[in-house]
Amino acid sequence: MTRSSLRLSVAANQPQSPVLQGCFGSQSRAPVEPVSPRIKRTPFVPSDCGIGWKVDSAWLIDAVMKIARIMMVTLLLTTVVGVSHGGEWIPMFNGRDLSGWRVNQIPEVFTVVDGAIKAHCRDAKQKSHLFYVGDRKEGLVRFKDFEFEATVRSEPGSNSGVFFHTDMTPRDAKHHLRNGYEVQLNSSQKEKRKTGSLYAIKDLSKSPVDETKWSKVRIRVQGKRIVVHLNDKQIIDYTEPANPERPKNREGRLLNPKGGAIALQGHDPNSMFYFKDLRIRRLD
Repeated sequence: MTRSSLRLSVAANQPQSPVLQGCFGSQSRAPVEPVSPRIKRTPFVPSDCGIGWKVDSAWLIDAVMKIARIMMVTLLLTTVVGVSHGGEWIPMFNGRDLSGWRVNQIPEVFTVVDGAIKAHCRDAKQKSHLFYVGDRKEGLVRFKDFEFEATVRSEPGSNSGVFFHTDMTPRDAKHHLRNGYEVQLNSSQKEKRKTGSLYAIKDLSKSPVDETKWSKVRIRVQGKRIVVHLNDKQIIDYTEPANPERPKNREGRLLNPKGGAIALQGHDPNSMFYFKDLRIRRLD
């Protein structure tokens, strides 16, 4: 027997490789042992013909589903954080002067004393209001959904307030503001609506703080809901109804769909209130 005949005889009698059979023969590929669940799945597996690699479809589907779940959770957390905490805090007062504020009348009512805005109206027949305007040369800065904070105190027997969703429109000759809500600040015995009242809407008969000491006021407006805190304690939780009924001369006590201005009140010659640490952040 020649050497070439011997090689052909050996090749004919040798079992064919399962890989070759799967690629070129009629016989099916040898069964693959199942992967142990303790072994981490890899993204690539041998191709059907045993030459080269391909992406494991099960791994790809699982990876896509994981990415989708991560994106959904991230979106949900972003939305919740946005609703709960809102935007960045905007400082409203520099502690030195009234830059960023504008008085509607009687400018001398508002001054800066020891790093605080002092409100002291010397005209018993007029009211004066200080509006936040930021860097605007004209008009007012509107806030719709927002959170506002200020630290306040008064001399004994004083009256003032913080207005929101308001503008400079007066409702009478004394220049009471016609539009928006007022959170009352009051250390006087004469005025029965006490500090923290949502004036003429939800009134408090007893003050929850000592106005002659510094207290923190926080006002939050979101949608139709108004929440007032004093020293981090909730005092008012009011939701404006669809068709609110208002007392006479208080028809403008409504939330404006476009938002409105923030204003501080100078009330009367016997009233002196001080404001500092004023800041605000948008929630819309």
